[in-house]
Formats: sequence, structure tokens, C-alpha cells
Amino acid sequence: MQQSYKAVINTRQQFDSAISYLYNERGEDVLAVLGFIHKKIRQFHLNTDVYIVINEVYFRGLKFLDNGGEIYSPFPWIRQTAYNIIREMSRMQKNVIVNSEVLEKICLSTADVEPMQDSEQPEWLLLNSAFAELRPDEQKILKLRWIEDSSWKEIAQVLSHNSEKVKADTARKRGARALQSLRTHYQSVKQEPSNS
Repeated sequence: MQQSYKAVINTRQQFDSAISYLYNERGEDVLAVLGFIHKKIRQFHLNTDVYIVINEVYFRGLKFLDNGGEIYSPFPWIRQTAYNIIREMSRMQKNVIVNSEVLEKICLSTADVEPMQDSEQPEWLLLNSAFAELRPDEQKILKLRWIEDSSWKEIAQVLSHNSEKVKADTARKRGARALQSLRTHYQSVKQEPSNS
């Protein structure tokens, strides 16, 4: 039974039907969507499965429909949403996962901060050394973003001077450069031979 999904979907039952069609049928349109998702997963070098992405598409579709949205032409919508999810997964994979507790201890850098467990101590020292090598403005941006949990708009306001207005996009770019600088310093410190 091959059916085409080109109608407007505005109920959960219709969306369930479209998603189950992806799981159960092997028509040309299904193979095109699955092939696209598989290709993008490889392109972005992700270690995930096509159906994990489709599951996330499903949950986002349900949320969209529950909020009163309508999906026109489900397969193009599924394809675009899957692409957005893959891009998000790629960004998360590329970002350095900064443990906010570790970064907070580095940013505070006070003697009264209780030491971390022995297994984490070497990493903490390396990260502390890398953080110390950053310029003060880079340290300030990272502290604002990761410790104080400030938005990019709030950071832009802090960075703005009387003569210079900083936009949120500019603050975000400076933050990305500061994080990249921290990564670079961390890698160089990590590769240095220890003095012990």
C-alpha cells in the first residue's frame, strides 16, 4: 500500500501516520528522505542513526502541532527538520563541553575553593593554566556567559563603552573566539611535558 503524503497535517494522528510511513514503507519518497538524512549524518561526521534523528523529528512535530501549527507537505517538513537537528547535533559535538563547576572554580580562582576529586585534579589544573593564559577580556566574556549565565545581549551591554556600542552578535563572535582560544591554550598546555 503506497500512499503519498502531500496534504496538510494538523492532527497528531495524521502526523503519527506520516512518521510510521517512514518506518514501514519503502516508496521512492521514503527512500529519498531516509537517504538525505543518512547523507547529512555522514557529511557532518556524526555517530548517530537515521532513526534517532527521525525520533527527534517526531517529538518536535508533536510539539509543533500541539502549539497549533500545521505541517504542509510532511516529507519536506521532516527533511528540513531533520537537517536542522543534524546541524544542532554537529554544533553540540564540536563545542567544548565545559563543565560549569570546573570553569566556575577556575574563574573564581580563590584558595578557599574546595579541591576536586583526585581523578579530576589534573584536568582542572590544565584548564586553569589555559584559562590564565587568556586575555582579560576573553576571561570576562567566558565568566559572564558560563558562570553568570548572562545572555549575549547582556554581555554586549557590559562590553559596550561610551564610544563603542557592541551588538549581541558581536559579543557572541567574541565569545566564540574566546572559547576557541581557551581550547587552543588547553591543547598546548595538555601537550606540554609535565615538570614532575
